[in-house]
Amino acid sequence: DRYIIAETSSTLLLGDIVNDKSSEVEWMGSGNEKFEFTDRNICWICNAGEISVVEFGIDEILGNFRTEYVSRGLISAIIKQSREHSKKFIAYLLDLHTICILNLQTRITEATIDHDCNILSLSFNSNATKLLFKDKKRGLYLYNLLTGEKQTLLTYSGFYGWVPDSDVIVAQNKESLNVWYSSDSPDKKITIGVKGTVVAIKCDKKIGVTVQDGNIENFTPLDDLLIKFGYALDNKELGTCLAVLENRSDGETEGHWRTLLRVAYEEQNYF
Repeated sequence: DRYIIAETSSTLLLGDIVNDKSSEVEWMGSGNEKFEFTDRNICWICNAGEISVVEFGIDEILGNFRTEYVSRGLISAIIKQSREHSKKFIAYLLDLHTICILNLQTRITEATIDHDCNILSLSFNSNATKLLFKDKKRGLYLYNLLTGEKQTLLTYSGFYGWVPDSDVIVAQNKESLNVWYSSDSPDKKITIGVKGTVVAIKCDKKIGVTVQDGNIENFTPLDDLLIKFGYALDNKELGTCLAVLENRSDGETEGHWRTLLRVAYEEQNYF
């Protein structure tokens, strides 16, 4: 009920009703196109093994690439605009063991990640600085684009994901919910016992995860303050970040201080 697709003899029209944005791009259709709207702000079109990426509101194709692996979860895209800069990245599989990260603005491959097992799914964080992926053995891994490091988060994982618009990672490992409030410190996590299967991340009045235990649905809340740090950092509100961390007396904020230091240095906001 949100998107509109229309064709003329030489163009393709795509509309997002909720955001009131539309695009018209040159297109010679085959009649076999498949359209995916799984990532915010964009549509990707699969046609004869080639993927074309369209950003709503832009009347040209943002980028093209070829992959055989077009199922949901095997392509992740981030289109993000801010006053200072924009980011337009997409991650996809070259083959079942290799992830390619493409900068759609420069058309340059930013990273190629080799893995020793078939990859089942992958997901960018909101800033396209880190990528989570899970393999056939259910191992969960984190790749940092800024450092080029790949680290193992869990050797076995069920549900996993990013808390929207933050760098917070949640993942279930059997009867434990693992939370990384700072993905800059993947060695530091908080473990919460859960009974049932984590099925979703909810961001309504309270941020947390939904756990399904038979016919019963439970809610496990997360630490709003540390998640608020992620939102503030994303918007370069460094004073808010500082206030959040100074109000904490536990030992779980070391990674957040490191992140704040890095961003303050990048912004030259030493005060």
